[in-house]
Amino acid sequence: MRSNLLSRLKPEFKQGLEDNKTRYPASIHDLEFVLSQLTFYKDLSVNQVLNLFLFSDMQYLDRKNFDWRYGEDVFELENNVA
Repeated sequence: MRSNLLSRLKPEFKQGLEDNKTRYPASIHDLEFVLSQLTFYKDLSVNQVLNLFLFSDMQYLDRKNFDWRYGEDVFELENNVA
């Protein structure tokens, strides 16, 4: 059985979300809920991916096409899949 996206979120994203919980509690709670329900990066909407970057204070402008498609820059791999 695969673990959920929240548990495989890379540490810098987890830390960013934690740091911003007091400023954006509802948005981060909703995002964490979605991540806890999904097991594959491909199931996230573009808006959810953008919100993940926004609320964790990470830059996405330099992401490569490969990263947008597979999410390996955001999530730890499990069985070679994000």
